[in-house]
Amino acid sequence: MTDDDLFNHMEEAIEKYKGEDKNELIAMLEILRRGERRNLYKSCLQIPYEFASRIALFPYIIGRYREGTDASGNIAKLENELNKAIGKGKNRVLVYCPPTKMQAKEVDTLIYLEEGRIVPLKLHYKHLAISAEVEQLNVRYRGLWKFYVFMHPEDLENSITRSQVITRFCMATGMSTEEAKKVSPYGFDTDEELRHLYLRKWWKERRKWVPAEAFDDIEEIVENSKEWVKCVTQEKAMNTLDCYFQEFDKIFLRTQLGKFLHESQDPYFYRNYQQTTHS
Repeated sequence: MTDDDLFNHMEEAIEKYKGEDKNELIAMLEILRRGERRNLYKSCLQIPYEFASRIALFPYIIGRYREGTDASGNIAKLENELNKAIGKGKNRVLVYCPPTKMQAKEVDTLIYLEEGRIVPLKLHYKHLAISAEVEQLNVRYRGLWKFYVFMHPEDLENSITRSQVITRFCMATGMSTEEAKKVSPYGFDTDEELRHLYLRKWWKERRKWVPAEAFDDIEEIVENSKEWVKCVTQEKAMNTLDCYFQEFDKIFLRTQLGKFLHESQDPYFYRNYQQTTHS
């Protein structure tokens, strides 16, 4: 088949398909169409072999996402978690973990040995004078290995979405955000940096009706990562400035309500407020 024949064949097959996963097939076809138009997904993370080895991440990534018994399932789980940061369904973020040998083709050249046998070079190169050179080539091929996280080009342009995807990747793999910054081609701000930046913008817009002492309480919660995680639903995609503003508004109202009930000295209402404050 030519490329056009293949795409037409897939479109016809998808039109006739009645399975529940038809939308996934349509999404896959769209990815292929992007390749045809050269409007490709772009990598928000490229983790090379040397870097992954230096931070002791390489064995974990290979074991979990390439050579493990459930490697494909683990990749699907990781992609699902990263796609939550975008909130547009599946296939907006793709993960690729290549084999350790990359695309290195072992030498199949036939050689003639002195004893009269003809054998493949790849089986006997260790006994020949060129063995060191072949080994060096193998080492170089291993050095070409890279782990990739790809994003839809439209999502990649959104600095908030890019930050959320990479932050979730770091949480899933144990990689630090500082390490991730070194292997992110387009760069990103950490979730903490975004919260700090947008909290200042929120305060600038809300200061007419948010008392200064209330802002101090909000800032203490927002800049504490553990407290922030308690406040924000992890399933929610925090991919716009409005999303952050909504969370800051909720924290403000909750802290003010808690302070009011506490100062009212009504133990019944205050106790029930503490039990339902995160619901």
